[in-house]
Amino acid sequence: VNTCTFKKKTYDIAGPTIQSFEQIFKIILSVKNRKRFLIPIPFFIAKVMAFFFEFFPKPPLTRDQVTLLKVDSVSAKGYQNLKTHVKNPSSLQTIAPTYL
Repeated sequence: VNTCTFKKKTYDIAGPTIQSFEQIFKIILSVKNRKRFLIPIPFFIAKVMAFFFEFFPKPPLTRDQVTLLKVDSVSAKGYQNLKTHVKNPSSLQTIAPTYL
């Protein structure tokens, strides 16, 4: 779920499809024309890794990010709200090439 503030208001907005983190990552890799081997890591191990990464100047992963990945960000009314503010909302697959 994404929220954006506009004129000091907060809106609950979301895209037209529900996708897992793995699906989003695969879309990004496809757009960038890259191949990566994805290894699922248990949250406990990710949290330990993130603890050590946080000592880096620009950590690739933080404990807060691991915590956020534990919770699905799904919105029941987000797509309807998006359609009231965006004429033709697009899916990630459609829009990603223009951003990446």
